[in-house]
Amino acid sequence: MSSENKAMGAIEAKPVPPSASPLVQHLLNADPFLADLVSGLPVSFAGIPYAKETERQQNFIHSAQTAKRIHILHFASEFLFNGASVRLRGHISTRTLHGKVQVELAPQSLIVQRQQSERFGERIAQLRTAALRL
Repeated sequence: MSSENKAMGAIEAKPVPPSASPLVQHLLNADPFLADLVSGLPVSFAGIPYAKETERQQNFIHSAQTAKRIHILHFASEFLFNGASVRLRGHISTRTLHGKVQVELAPQSLIVQRQQSERFGERIAQLRTAALRL
């Protein structure tokens, strides 16, 4: 980890949660792109990109809710990625407008995904038996 990332309190890579299915664990660990998403990627504020640095900082601070440590903003956002609900979690420095993000599986979504896959499996089985009767 670089000294810049240490100074900004960079997010350490977290292992795939044990509650994830073996297939998800294998995909996240085997695919270099997904491994980068899980371990963390650099991020920077792109609002008004052609403005001076101070104006960009003021715009960033004005448009964001700051945390207790004023110079670092922590954020999280959930979204669907290839059909799986994931959480983008990271931080960004209000001084440099750079930070780091990482993608992790949303824990609540694992339960919902299992329930949906069970329902889909049951529905597929029903359709197969109905098709075999024809």
